[in-house]
Amino acid sequence: MVTTPTPDTVPEVRHFLETLREHRLHFDGIALNRTLSDLALPPQGSDEPGIRVLAALQEREAAVLRELASNQIELCARLPELARDVHSVEDLLYVALAFDQPRK
Repeated sequence: MVTTPTPDTVPEVRHFLETLREHRLHFDGIALNRTLSDLALPPQGSDEPGIRVLAALQEREAAVLRELASNQIELCARLPELARDVHSVEDLLYVALAFDQPRK
């Protein structure tokens, strides 16, 4: 399952898992798409509106990750927000390169 880190993520994943269990289907985990947690921000206290928005989105994402972990939902991958949509094999290269970056 591929999803984004929003407040609805965990309830939707739980519902999806319940449906899979009812049908006796296997589930390996989720890929969290369009993440911002690897984006480096300036030190806290910045008054820039854009920085505050990004910091709030990173905190929301962290809350989703904590909730997934507390529900014992397997996270297979975190895919970063990219500057372009993925529509071609060349675009997949950018996804692969994102995985080559060190993770926090």
